[in-house]
Amino acid sequence: MYLDVEQALEDVSYPAKCADVVEHCGDHVLALQTGKETVGEAIDRCEAGTLRSQREARQTVLSSVSEGAIGRKYYSDRDPPLPDAEWYEPVSL
Repeated sequence: MYLDVEQALEDVSYPAKCADVVEHCGDHVLALQTGKETVGEAIDRCEAGTLRSQREARQTVLSSVSEGAIGRKYYSDRDPPLPDAEWYEPVSL
């Protein structure tokens, strides 16, 4: 997805208003973990106004994609066990 965003935003002249970015490359499709979304759909979720650089535009898109980009929601293999929950010590094979 990261490279897809780079390709979509590289031909925009910055600084640019969000509406101009959507007009220029809003129909560019991003492949997410579970589904697809356009650059326009992602940018429409934020209220950035003017994007000063391609880097800022990329961060805006990456920060605004839907839950389809995160894979398994609420999953982490780094969370500590819950108090009073049954927990197994890891076994090294």
